[in-house]
Amino acid sequence: MAKLLIATYHFPPDRAVGALRAGKFSKYLPGMCWTPYVLTAKEESYGRIDPHLLQDLNGKVEIYRTGAWMNPGMLYFQVKSCVYRLAGKQQVFRKKVASYHPVKGDRRENWLGRVRRVARSLCNSGGGELTWTLPALFKAMALMRIHQFDYVYTTGPPHDVHLVGLVLKKIYGVKWVADFRDPWSSVIGQPGAVQARRSKVLENVIAFLEKQVVKNADNVLVTTGRLADAFANLYPKGRTEKFHNVFSGFDPDDFISIQVARPTSKFRVAYLGTFYVGRTPELFLEAVRALIDDNKILEDRLDIRFIGACRYAEGKSVEEMVKQAGLSSVVTIEDAVPHTRALEEMGSAHVLLLFAPDQPLQIPGKIFEYLASGSDILAFTSEGATADLLRQVGRGTVVKPDALEEIKGALEASYVRFCSPPCPQKDHPQDDPMLVPYHKQTLTAKLVELLEQRSSL
Repeated sequence: MAKLLIATYHFPPDRAVGALRAGKFSKYLPGMCWTPYVLTAKEESYGRIDPHLLQDLNGKVEIYRTGAWMNPGMLYFQVKSCVYRLAGKQQVFRKKVASYHPVKGDRRENWLGRVRRVARSLCNSGGGELTWTLPALFKAMALMRIHQFDYVYTTGPPHDVHLVGLVLKKIYGVKWVADFRDPWSSVIGQPGAVQARRSKVLENVIAFLEKQVVKNADNVLVTTGRLADAFANLYPKGRTEKFHNVFSGFDPDDFISIQVARPTSKFRVAYLGTFYVGRTPELFLEAVRALIDDNKILEDRLDIRFIGACRYAEGKSVEEMVKQAGLSSVVTIEDAVPHTRALEEMGSAHVLLLFAPDQPLQIPGKIFEYLASGSDILAFTSEGATADLLRQVGRGTVVKPDALEEIKGALEASYVRFCSPPCPQKDHPQDDPMLVPYHKQTLTAKLVELLEQRSSL
């Protein structure tokens, strides 16, 4: 059995969608004659965990967990939290954290404000904690001496983890795959909201590190064809053969025990996930209100659910948005639920909302489980990788994120279908032949093919 070191910050039982990619690779690799060894963060580093996610691995995968060193940003956060707690204002602090949105550079800001912004951005290099990567690197070097890995696989974000692969490559000459689930540098195509968190100094550092990773990795893995093309265009000297697309996909096994039935008396619309920067349900709620006022949707037949980190969007309270739209009686906001429950919610919805604005090169990871659920998808996105996927599989409706009339038209069409004579619900929509290329086992086989090929790069 060949040995593969998987270095990733996010890994089960972490609930982050990024944890599923490495977790599912680890599940299927042993059946393909590869032994995975996982280097990841300690469980207390994660905001939310779901122990059920570890059941896939059945204790057959060796997992090594390291903690993070304290950095100035973390220290500042803890001190500020303590001050608010001593003042009896814990709720105020929680609201500030939940409703956070990036502070953009302003020509009118004074020198102190500019220094603070640069310092904050340097505490967080593109989404990942460098302070975790350093102890992880020391652990990786120790593991390398013990196990003599045949290959190293690093996956980000946080993209700092690629520095582990870079150092192991330089010192031991081990073969290395660097996996970019999202872009790292702004020149590749990070959304403007992400760039706003970064200073020019940090952008230059990231651009340099990304170039070193691409130059030294034996192969570079990405999650969409458009992103692979973007890398190839930016780094033509790296040869296009170095860049490979392996989608995030979904695991059909996760749906085996899921029993769902869509309600017949209520038109259920759901969103599961996080309202990241740039994603907001405000226009969706406006469209729903307009359709109710025009008698095109009956309010008492509506059931709208926001599940996950959904209480704030773009620094605004989603609950207040709902109240202003007069939809409090039909909208439920619920915090994150276990993965199995999330899949059940997906399957019981008539329409699943997907917000992917300003992401032409990326596809939100949850879209694949959305597709496997068999529910309709309403995607708020412009032309790009997400729209390409939905058209390719022939599922879902794409609307421009700021096009109110398009949104209203798509919602009304879905409601009309709901009111029409019901079609039999498929028992196993995840087995649709159009979705087989996105099965986790199929995608793991693509990774293994890449690992086993003789690279001439």
